[in-house]
Amino acid sequence: MRSLLMFSVFLLAVALQPRVGAAPTEPLCFSVPGITNCVAAGRMRGYWETNGGLPVFGYPITPQRAEVNRDTGVSYQTQWFERNRLELHPENQPPYDVLLGRLGAEGLTAQGRSFEPASTAPTGRCRPFELAGLGRQYVCDPFLAYWQTHGLDFPGVGGVTEGESLALWGLPLTAPKMETNPNGDTVLTQWFERARFEDHPNNAPEFRVLLGLLGRERLGNAPPSSGATPMPTTAPMPTTAPMPTTVPMPTTAPTPSTSPEQAQLGYEQQVVYLTNLERRKQGLVPLKMNRQLTLASRWFAQDSVENRPANFCGHQASDGS
Repeated sequence: MRSLLMFSVFLLAVALQPRVGAAPTEPLCFSVPGITNCVAAGRMRGYWETNGGLPVFGYPITPQRAEVNRDTGVSYQTQWFERNRLELHPENQPPYDVLLGRLGAEGLTAQGRSFEPASTAPTGRCRPFELAGLGRQYVCDPFLAYWQTHGLDFPGVGGVTEGESLALWGLPLTAPKMETNPNGDTVLTQWFERARFEDHPNNAPEFRVLLGLLGRERLGNAPPSSGATPMPTTAPMPTTAPMPTTVPMPTTAPTPSTSPEQAQLGYEQQVVYLTNLERRKQGLVPLKMNRQLTLASRWFAQDSVENRPANFCGHQASDGS
C-alpha cells in the first residue's frame, strides 16, 4: 500500500509544469559498471535533470572541466555525456546559459564529410529544409515522425513545435542512407547537427529510431579539422526541458552514492520515462518533473504512512493541510 500511495502521489506531481528551482548542491552518481563519473553539481546537474536525464543525454563520461570550444577558441566549463556535450555559458542569461554541442556536425567533419545536399526529391511523407547557400535536404519518415515529436519544451508553448525540434536536433546534414555504426550494425542513418538518427526496424516501435552515442564516439577521435566546406548553423535556442527520447533505459537502475534523496530521484526519472512511452502510444503529451512538487509529494506520502491508519488513502495531510 505504501508503494502504491507514493507512486500515485508522485504522478500528480510530474503531471504539472516544471519550475526553475535552486541548483542542486550535490553531484548525481551511479552504481553502474563502467560509469565512474557523476553529473556535476550545480547548473550542470540541474540542466541534465530538467531536460531529460538518461534518455536524452546518457551517462556522464567525463567530469565537469574547462575545455576550449573548437568554434570560438574560448574556454568553458564542459561535461561530456554519452550522447552530447554540455557547456556552461555564464555570460548568457538563462536559458541560454547551457548550450548543447553540435556533435553531429563535428562527427561528419571528422570523417572528412560535410553537408550533403539532396540529389533528388524523395517519396513518402517528407519535410524539405532549405539551407541558405548550401542547398536542400529532406527528413522523411520514420525519422521525420521522431524529429517532429521530440524537442525542447519552451515555456508557454504547447505540444512540440518545429522550433523546439530544431533546438534539440538541429538541421539535417545528410540524406538517409545505409551506414555501419560503431557497433557493426548496418542501418539506415541520417545525420543532424546535434545527433545521428538510426532506423532499427526489427526493434519494438518505441525503440525503432535510436540515437547514436556521439559523445563517446567524439571523445575517441581527434579534434575535427578546420576544413573549408561550410556547415549550416542554427542560432542558440532556449534549452529547457526536452521530451524524453525513445532510447532504451539501462537495465541497472541508477543509484547515487551520496544520499537517499538522489537514489529516489533516479527511480522517479525512470517512472516518468516509462510512463511517457505509454502516453506517446496514446497520442498524449508527456509528463514533466517538477522538483519542488516531487519533494512535497514525497513528504505527503511519508506523512500518510507514518501518521495515518493502515490502508489510508487521501489528499489531506495529518496536520490538516
